Amino acid sequence: MSGPSELLYLTPVHLHIVTMPFSTYVAYPNKPGSRFDVEYYTTKHFAVVDKLWRPLGLQSWNVTSFDGDVTAPYLILTQFIWKDADAAAKAYTPGPALDELFANIMIYTDLAPNQFKGEQIASSLY
Repeated sequence: MSGPSELLYLTPVHLHIVTMPFSTYVAYPNKPGSRFDVEYYTTKHFAVVDKLWRPLGLQSWNVTSFDGDVTAPYLILTQFIWKDADAAAKAYTPGPALDELFANIMIYTDLAPNQFKGEQIASSLY
């Protein structure tokens, strides 16, 4: 194995080294009385996300809602899957693109998001 983010697969004919993607997460806290426009977030905001970040290596994203679960620490958890850590670092580099995305936050929520990042170390293959 070449590094912690690469998996080695053996098949009868080929040896495959697969680079594991890198994930970043945006988590909006579950605070009673807060404002969060899910429709705007999942349509208009993510149209901007796709436009700005796909060319930098964003492979996919998914949004999970915990609305109605009063015990959940987060209302919304979004996972961004990047081709690698360098792609995520480029996307989160201060500049006009990041400014545009962050300015958009006030349109759909009054919550300050928490952000996390991590290297995928295992995944199921479909």
